[in-house]
Amino acid sequence: MKIAIITAPFYRHINEGLYQGAIDYLHRENFEFERFDVPGALEVPLACQYLAQTNRYSAIVALGAVIRGETAHFDHVCEQRERG
Repeated sequence: MKIAIITAPFYRHINEGLYQGAIDYLHRENFEFERFDVPGALEVPLACQYLAQTNRYSAIVALGAVIRGETAHFDHVCEQRERG
């Protein structure tokens, strides 16, 4: 079974921990995996869609973090991600 892992590394200190936890599990269970980095959270759904259409992966894991701050950026990103 081959797994695709998509990471949006904007908050690298958070996302590297998520990634490490995922690959620790995948190594323990002897899964093959391939990592794909995208620039930010908005690109994650498109990357998932693209990789799903290749039919090369049994599963796709999407990792990323969006953190609420003092601007409307959080709301905008979350709204756009919901739309895909």
